Amino acid sequence: MGLRDICSTCAEEKEKEYLRVREFVKDHPKVSIEVVAEATGVTEAHVRQFLREGLIEAADLDGSPITCQRCSKPISRGVYCPICQLEFGSGKTEARTDYKGDNSKGNRRVSLILESRKGSKKKREWG
Repeated sequence: MGLRDICSTCAEEKEKEYLRVREFVKDHPKVSIEVVAEATGVTEAHVRQFLREGLIEAADLDGSPITCQRCSKPISRGVYCPICQLEFGSGKTEARTDYKGDNSKGNRRVSLILESRKGSKKKREWG
């Protein structure tokens, strides 16, 4: 959920959280997500979200705190590793987001339909 998906008050608070995290990581490189969360008062989930949105880089933190949502390889930002991104772009894999129920509550389910070279399809879901 990006800043455009929430109310202005929540967006302002999230922006403040991001700035606290960014400054802390800049001043204290190579610390874990847990340390960042504890020191800034920002939840680990929000720190991971900042990583996925590319607002901060995992290279600035200790270890590889996030993984590709398709193949589970460690990544430094975003949702997918470069290999999975290439496969999406080449048409080998089709990605689709399905919404379940009332989306105002954030009920979102992500589905991937993976098509092999033999034409068989496999569906994976998250959410």
